[in-house]
Amino acid sequence: MYKLVKPVLKMKEEYKKYLQEWENRGERIVPSKSKLGGRSCEDFIRNLRSQETDAMYRWRFVLATLYVLADENNKIYDARDQA
Repeated sequence: MYKLVKPVLKMKEEYKKYLQEWENRGERIVPSKSKLGGRSCEDFIRNLRSQETDAMYRWRFVLATLYVLADENNKIYDARDQA
């Protein structure tokens, strides 16, 4: 069964595999928000959570949440950015 969830640290290895699959195919990662951008998974997750808070309004950004489509083994198939 598939579920739409926020990425968490226990998905770290599966998340890296998901990104690697995009890179191996030579495709641009979509949504671009799902790229690690040189950050550790811990920093990436922390940054995602900060983008869900009212603090984003100070920088004139819209609140946004990244969700991943994962199965019961946390294998990730897709990512969606929801504002």
